[in-house]
Amino acid sequence: MKPPPKRWTRLLPVLVAALLAPLGLQAQSAPAQSASPVIQGVITGYGAASYSSVLADRYENNFTASFSPVFLYRIGEDVLMEGELELALHDDQTKLSLEHLMLHYQAFERVQLRIGRFHLPFSLWSHTDWVNKMPSAPLLYEDTHGEAAGTALMPIPFDVGAAVDWTLPVLEDGWRTSAVFWVSQGPKPGEIDEHDLSAPVPKRVEDSPVPTLVFGSNYSDNNSNKMVGLRLRTMSEGGLTLQAAGFHTAYDAAGDLGFSGVNLSAKWAPLSGVTPRFDLRGEVVVLHQQYSVEGNTESVSYGGYYVQLSKLYDKVEPVLRWSQLPAASTTEGPLMQKRRQLALGVDYWMFPQAPIQAAYQVELDGTDSFSLEWIVGF
Repeated sequence: MKPPPKRWTRLLPVLVAALLAPLGLQAQSAPAQSASPVIQGVITGYGAASYSSVLADRYENNFTASFSPVFLYRIGEDVLMEGELELALHDDQTKLSLEHLMLHYQAFERVQLRIGRFHLPFSLWSHTDWVNKMPSAPLLYEDTHGEAAGTALMPIPFDVGAAVDWTLPVLEDGWRTSAVFWVSQGPKPGEIDEHDLSAPVPKRVEDSPVPTLVFGSNYSDNNSNKMVGLRLRTMSEGGLTLQAAGFHTAYDAAGDLGFSGVNLSAKWAPLSGVTPRFDLRGEVVVLHQQYSVEGNTESVSYGGYYVQLSKLYDKVEPVLRWSQLPAASTTEGPLMQKRRQLALGVDYWMFPQAPIQAAYQVELDGTDSFSLEWIVGF
C-alpha cells in the first residue's frame, strides 16, 4: 500500500482539530451550565395525641390531638428554608398556626444569618415533647400559642426577628463554643389563655398591677423598641453543655417599661456508644419587669428553676423532675404564689421516632395532674 500523500498528512491535524473544536467549546461551557445551585427539599414532621386530667373535685380531663408538618428546602450549600405548621384542636375549632419559619444563610464558614419566626435561644427547653422527655413542661414554661402564661413563669419564648450565629473553632480538648445574638419584636401585654384557668394553681395573684406578657404574637410591634438578646454556649466531647442567655426589651406602647431576663442552663448526657448513659439537665430563670402605678414606675423580680434526670433502659426511660417557683411580691402586695412540683414520668420508645410518654405531676401547693401523650414522627 502506498503511503498517503504528504499534503493529506499535513491536513490531517487541521481536520481533526476542526472536528474536535465544537466538543471543546461544549466542554468549556459545561461548568457554566452546571453552576446552578442544587435544590433539595423534604417534608417531615410529627403527629401527637394526648390525654390530660386535673385531679380536682370536678376531675377535668380532655383528649386532644395535633399534626405538625415540617418543610425543609435547601438551595445550594448556603441557603435553607425551615418551616413548621401546627394544626391543633382549640375550643370547638381546628387551629392552624405557624410554629416557626426560618430562612438561613451561611454567610461565612462560621457565621450564619437567620430571619423569621423562631424559638428564641433563651431556653434549653424545647416545644417538642420527645426532646424534653416529658409530656408536660416544668413550671418555668408553658406552650401558650401566643397568649400569656397562666400557670407557668413565662411562655415558651417564640418571636419574629433575626439572629446571627457565630461558631468558634473547636479547641484542642474538644470544647465547642458558640454565640447567638438576636433582635426580635419583643413581648406585649396580653390575656391568659382560657384553657389555663382550670390548671392546678394560678401563677399570678388576681388584680396584680404587673401585666402578664405574651411572646410571639406582637406582629405589628406595639412600640418602637426591639428585644435584644445574647446566648453563649459551650459543649464538651463528654456530653456536657453549659449556656448563659439574657435579653432586654420594653413592652408597653410608650416603650417606657422595661422587661429583661437571664437564663443559666446545663445539660449532661454522656454517651455510651450512640446512646446517652443518662440525661441530667436544669435551668434557672430570673425575670425583671417594670410596671406603672399611678404614673410612677416600679419594678419587681421573680423567677424559678427545674432539675430533670432520665435514664434509658432498653426501650423504657424513667424521668424524674423537680421544679419550683418561689413566691414574689411587689410594694403593692403579692404577685406570685409559691409553687412546687414533682413530676414522675416514664417514656416507652416503641421506635426512635414514636415514643409514648406518661407523667404524674405531684403539686405540693395545689392539685395533682396526669398527662399521657403518644408522638409519631415521619
